[in-house]
Amino acid sequence: MLADDTRETILRHFESLDFWGAHWPQSAVVVTGSSVRGTTDEFADIDVNVYVPEASFDPLYAEYRRAAEEGRIEVMNPRAFRYGEFPFVLVAGVPGHYRAHTFEELEGQIARYDDVAMWVHQGSAVLHDLSGRYAAIQKAVAAYPEKVWRERIRFHLLEAIDAAGAAANPLRRNDLPAVTLTMTDCAAQALRLCCLLDRRPFPYDKWLYREALETRAGSELRPLFEELFAELRKPSLTREQPVCYQRPGHRNADLEEFRLNALWLRVRSYFEAHWPE
Repeated sequence: MLADDTRETILRHFESLDFWGAHWPQSAVVVTGSSVRGTTDEFADIDVNVYVPEASFDPLYAEYRRAAEEGRIEVMNPRAFRYGEFPFVLVAGVPGHYRAHTFEELEGQIARYDDVAMWVHQGSAVLHDLSGRYAAIQKAVAAYPEKVWRERIRFHLLEAIDAAGAAANPLRRNDLPAVTLTMTDCAAQALRLCCLLDRRPFPYDKWLYREALETRAGSELRPLFEELFAELRKPSLTREQPVCYQRPGHRNADLEEFRLNALWLRVRSYFEAHWPE
């Protein structure tokens, strides 16, 4: 829960910048992330997001660049200006930062049912939104249409299968870096599937594991995920001949000897058994 004095400090920051006056009525200031989701800890900061109409973005960007050069604001990454990016601006008195975005960009993400955007804006705290434009966007963050939901499940399962398939020859070569890359991607796709089976959008990767384990599929698959990540932390790949092969004589029968592949096949079997009818 965001404290009232923190809200006031954030809003005073914008009021102190004279160039915001022309943009303020059509803008929105929202806080997202752990500070409003109840998952904050000693490592968390406060993520502020500012939204303006597309027509306001370039003039505002120029004002921020000038303010940074004159030392009226402090930014975390001043080199962002070199690449035409909006920097992370610090808010004095608050352990947080913000960037400006356009409403149009966010509206496009929500219209496409972008999972990360949906997850972020389902749990945001609105500090300022005189025009109500952000409120309309937040209201549009709803459940997936049935067709979209099924397509997402299919897409991420196929992505997981492809990632596991890409690990086949690296496993045979004992190429641990390549296996780590491919199987981590496979696990990430599987964790996204856990969220999707609950009809929940998935978050960005920093919170993906925690969020996925809160779902039914995640809780049931947790032992397999823990084993899979434990295997990836080992200095060498675990390979042992099974008592019997599921597909003896098959060209990929040797993959059954790898512990990572065996774990993945169990995860895949779970998703195929819970495929939506």
